[in-house]
Amino acid sequence: MPRFLNLFICAFLTVAGLTLGATPSLAGPLTAAEVLSQFNVVTFGNLNAFSEIQGRTLVTGNLGGKLSTYYTRPSEVNASNYGALTVGGKVTGALKTIDGNGDAYIAGNAQNMHMNGGTAYIKGTVISNVTGNQQIVPAVDVPNFKPVMDQLSTDLKGLATTSTVTISGKRATFTATPGADGQAVFSIPNGDAFFKSTNEITFVLGGANSFIINVGGSSMTVIENFLDGIGATIAPMAIWNFYDATSLNFNREFYGTVLAPNATISNIFALNGSVIAKDFTPLGAVHLASYSGPLPSGPKAEIPAPQSAALVGLALLALCTIRRRRT
Repeated sequence: MPRFLNLFICAFLTVAGLTLGATPSLAGPLTAAEVLSQFNVVTFGNLNAFSEIQGRTLVTGNLGGKLSTYYTRPSEVNASNYGALTVGGKVTGALKTIDGNGDAYIAGNAQNMHMNGGTAYIKGTVISNVTGNQQIVPAVDVPNFKPVMDQLSTDLKGLATTSTVTISGKRATFTATPGADGQAVFSIPNGDAFFKSTNEITFVLGGANSFIINVGGSSMTVIENFLDGIGATIAPMAIWNFYDATSLNFNREFYGTVLAPNATISNIFALNGSVIAKDFTPLGAVHLASYSGPLPSGPKAEIPAPQSAALVGLALLALCTIRRRRT
């Protein structure tokens, strides 16, 4: 083979190796605060959606369910290097629409998706009915947010209680006594008993800029109404930390971030804030209200090791070098 042609082929293969090693969804690790800021929904298992999720969504397992829409309020979503939708498994069920020119990254097979301006990057097979821009890619990396969110739940549980919850009739009043950082910490050791004994919630803000509500118990159904518009006020400032929960059912509109990394969650009416769950079946919408208060510092989430473009390219280059020496 002529030397110039051999060099051309080597150069082509090296560049090809760099290109094939690229992983478009690789966006880097995040802290717990960054996860809550950048994502509206994160599940460590499956998402079976039936409604609207206004912000960014990450599903570690499979995305199924009926008609659902994602990324419907792009102008209100905090900046991120992640796409509008990331799925670690497959996409099945009825049509999933990704709005707002948002991109989707699907590690498994995909069907019944409509990209409204963005691009679907799919590692698996397009089974049927994926409309709009799409690309088949060699890899889709899904970050492992579970350890940092578990740690956040543990850290929040360990905070000293500074504020009180009183019950009068069926009304629960959360009276905030914030610390120097403006944070008010509440404790509800028996969440099941609390939610069964009340049907109204109000807050006395007390100048607090954030509210951490630590809730014990494994299985709860929430039917509380938030009074006098207080829900909309506290939604971006509150985290409900269901640290032991395995099952949560929200049968009223709810306000504040729901942190329940080991729970299966369902809702009938809107949840206003980020939802961190094991598995999630949203029958009602999930609205943006990203938590903006202080959090304990912690480690960043891990991401899978990407295919190394550099190593692929160097390996091909080495093979070419050996070939040249032999010719």
